[in-house]
Amino acid sequence: MSLANRLLEAARKRAHAGDVGTLDVELAQIEQTSAEQARAAAETDRARAVDRLATVLGAAPGDEPDVVWHEPPAADVPPETALVARALQARPDLAAAREEHVRLETEATLTRRRGTLPNPTLRGWYREEQRGEHIAGGGVDVPLPVFDRQAGAEIAQRAQASAAAAAADRLAREIPRAVHLALVRRAAAVTAWQRYQHDALPAAAHVRDLIEHAYAGGYLGLPDVLVQQGRLVDLEAAAIGAWLELREAEADLVEAVGEDVP
Repeated sequence: MSLANRLLEAARKRAHAGDVGTLDVELAQIEQTSAEQARAAAETDRARAVDRLATVLGAAPGDEPDVVWHEPPAADVPPETALVARALQARPDLAAAREEHVRLETEATLTRRRGTLPNPTLRGWYREEQRGEHIAGGGVDVPLPVFDRQAGAEIAQRAQASAAAAAADRLAREIPRAVHLALVRRAAAVTAWQRYQHDALPAAAHVRDLIEHAYAGGYLGLPDVLVQQGRLVDLEAAAIGAWLELREAEADLVEAVGEDVP
């Protein structure tokens, strides 16, 4: 049960005992509703982050990664130079651009050959004369590509091949920068999440217990409790944001490399 729910129960008990008025109960009810809405929004953000990670990893529909809220960060990733080398081999968009360049160059070469080398055609015939004579014959047609060397088609294909080569070169230059930026983002996200996980969240849990016991014992009024509760909610929202940022950073790294990074 969340702190907001426990505060609501405590407020009802104290109101029943005559220690507080109905105002405390209503304030606690409002706080409990706000906490539930914030929780639903956080679950939605988590689902979006997990869905993006599943999309990047190429998971089948319904087969999302098993990502746990308090899951520790992934192990140290390989060096940047190794990841760049992997990306230059694994990125599907770079591989597709290179394959398109090779295909267009091959088509242009074939077009040039058709325009310069004759394409002989074999033909044959057979007929029977009225006197029972059988006559067969044949020949070879050798067209000379004097007027149609298909130069226009070849030029167009060469231009397309050059464009595909330029796209591949551009990707090859962009990939190292993308890997570097993804690593920088991930390193910052790991540091931030570890700070919340090891320091801020345990401290917040301790403060929450103190606030709950202080209110239940009548040592702290509900308005003061709600102020402190708001601070704790802001802290937990920031921790959730740090966790989501780490998941997004890991997805960026997978996209930059073109495959899962252990």
